[in-house]
Amino acid sequence: LTLGVELVANPSIIFCDEPTSGLDARAAAIVMRVLWKVARSGRTVVCTIHQPSTVIFNFFDDLLLLKRGGEVVFFGELGKGSKKMIDYLQSVPNVKPCPKGFNPATWMLEVIGAGTGADESVDRPKVNFAQVYANSDLKRRNDDALETKLLELNSLNGVSKESHNLLGMRSPGITSSLASPYYHANADMTEYTSLEGNASKSESIYVRSQWEQFKALLRRNLQTYWRSPEFSLNRLIVVMIFTTIFACFFFRSQLRDVADIEGRIVNIFFFSSLTCIYNLYTLVPFALSRRALYYRERAQNMYSVWAFNWAEGLVEMPWIFVQVATTVPLIYFMTNLNMDTWFPLAYFFACITLILWLMTSFGLFAASLFPDALAAQLAAVGSLITLMVFCGIMVPKQNLPWPYLPMYYASFFKYSSEGLMTTQFHGISDEICLPSGRPIVEEPWIIEKMLDLIRHFRPDFPQHLPICSTNGRFDIAHPIAALKNITGIKIAAEKFVLDDFARDYEYDNRFLDLGVLLVWILVLRALTFIVMLNINHQKR
Repeated sequence: LTLGVELVANPSIIFCDEPTSGLDARAAAIVMRVLWKVARSGRTVVCTIHQPSTVIFNFFDDLLLLKRGGEVVFFGELGKGSKKMIDYLQSVPNVKPCPKGFNPATWMLEVIGAGTGADESVDRPKVNFAQVYANSDLKRRNDDALETKLLELNSLNGVSKESHNLLGMRSPGITSSLASPYYHANADMTEYTSLEGNASKSESIYVRSQWEQFKALLRRNLQTYWRSPEFSLNRLIVVMIFTTIFACFFFRSQLRDVADIEGRIVNIFFFSSLTCIYNLYTLVPFALSRRALYYRERAQNMYSVWAFNWAEGLVEMPWIFVQVATTVPLIYFMTNLNMDTWFPLAYFFACITLILWLMTSFGLFAASLFPDALAAQLAAVGSLITLMVFCGIMVPKQNLPWPYLPMYYASFFKYSSEGLMTTQFHGISDEICLPSGRPIVEEPWIIEKMLDLIRHFRPDFPQHLPICSTNGRFDIAHPIAALKNITGIKIAAEKFVLDDFARDYEYDNRFLDLGVLLVWILVLRALTFIVMLNINHQKR
């Protein structure tokens, strides 16, 4: 699996540090055969190995053998059955020949005194194998071959021999199969580099385009969500429970007095905010659980930050649609929200969808900005509660001190609340009684005021001042008795909400509010991209 993950990035060279450690003989042979096939596909495989068997050792084409201190003892082709390496070591004076059928890897280590059974007390020839290699024809051939390859490479990249001598042994890179047999033949490198050294039409460091990366990441994220019901399904169930509780609180609510109006406002506001905040709160630890994988894959240039950022943001959309489709009808029809026309319902669907997407974007931004889930959750939820206070529902705009007005306009809850409240109460013909809809005869001062009005208006009183009464009428012939039935003053629900309770909310801004929410989403996606590009929370 680890090899497969590395090969996804389509590397031209692979480094393996003891890939057979901890494996039995069969598993080790399978791994080495896979690496052998990878090498035959045109990639260079550099591998350290510990106590290989004869079968595994014969998979290798070349060997770099080091002694204690990092000095080179042998560097070259092994040959069939390790013949070239055996012949080289046997050419050293006083070296015993390799027994027939003996593991050449074990034999060479014993020869140089590095075997597991090496014993300092055993009398063996005192040979400095590193010095032997340094003076050997093999080393001279290796140096000449390297110099020739570098000259060929420099000529392909427009570097003169004089410049090459100034550069020493440094190479500007391998850009052609003519320059090195280890050139990555499986990738069309002409798409990314130019043999003349000039920038080509594409200078991407990635094997696939941004769009292909995005599609692959989005597909993987969708599978991850589908295979993580403990997150995706549990979140949906909890939100539905929240919604059912809200719906039961305000089941079949009617607009009769101020309390009913306030109850409906609370119902809409908290449904649109608390359930969305729960989405954010649960998303943060789930997003952080994949951070280590992101850092690893990004370091290997498997994909760009842009592709990962948008794949993370859009993978939530199917689940948002499912959540909206299951919770909005529940809260809307059980609590008798505005059903005069289709528009308030459609707007409610659209606004809740945007709020959920905005909360998702906010959660991903917090997850990328902070090093751990707890800090991200506390900061995000604290910020959201602050923005809720300044949205105009808890504290009207006209009651805010002027230094806090920027918070009012910055709060995205202001725009979601404005759109939802104005569309839900616009055109509502229900009349409510102020203040409470209960008989007011217990208040003598109110009776006196009403009597003064009756004496002033006389028979025209009910027409000039619409009233609510327990029996639905006002007997002007017996005003004192009639006053006992008065429960308040009539006022239209739309007028009370839009002209008094939320006088700063405008129905004409309903589409602008959706636009502002969408802008907030794009801003949060951009901020997340910047943070992911420049901040790395890895501890090592």
